[in-house]
Amino acid sequence: KQWYQRRVRVAKIFQIFQLITVYPTVNFVLRSQLFLGIFKDPFCSYKHVIVFNILTILVCVLISIFYPRVGTVIRYVGSVAGLAYVFFFPCFVYLLHCYKNNKLTWYSAVGHGVIILLGLLNLATQPVTFSDH
Repeated sequence: KQWYQRRVRVAKIFQIFQLITVYPTVNFVLRSQLFLGIFKDPFCSYKHVIVFNILTILVCVLISIFYPRVGTVIRYVGSVAGLAYVFFFPCFVYLLHCYKNNKLTWYSAVGHGVIILLGLLNLATQPVTFSDH
């Protein structure tokens, strides 16, 4: 039993380390992209950064208060992001490149279309859960 408790403590330490490092990284990427798109500068001023950080923390806290099932949020966000970044954008950019260079074939279009449809299917099946409760 003692070895189990040590492992749990170590796992919790790693989880805290992950939480401390992942949130600021994601927040930095989101802030940089948003500020670059709006203000044409990834770092406008300390005031903008502080307001943005307060707003993102506020949104996260409000979501956790009013919708505590974070697993569901992660499932849907992950599915939408997976559809965009894994299935849709790579296929779309490749097909667009082939089309602009007159190298697009029907079987390439169909094959990449099937990949995009698989991503849509993944997104559509997110409400389906297989649990024993």
